[in-house]
Amino acid sequence: DFSYSQLTGPFPSVFANLTQLTFLKLSHSLIRSSGPSSLSWLSKLSKLTSLSLQAINLTMEIPSSLSNLTKLSFLDMGLNQLNGQLPSWLS
Repeated sequence: DFSYSQLTGPFPSVFANLTQLTFLKLSHSLIRSSGPSSLSWLSKLSKLTSLSLQAINLTMEIPSSLSNLTKLSFLDMGLNQLNGQLPSWLS
């Protein structure tokens, strides 16, 4: 749980190496994202069941790479500036 952490800048690349991770919460941190490709590392976390990216200043469409997280049962991307349509794989 990295929520309300003092992490700043782009997403740390080391997160992509945490392939056994099942829960990741980065809500309300100061991490920034420069577009959907900056979240592509999430697709490597195939065991994730819960992902919270709430209020981290995302200004993008929901990345299609998240569709690879087939075990994901909880996704929170609220309080961001998301745009585009809701992907069909989320319905």
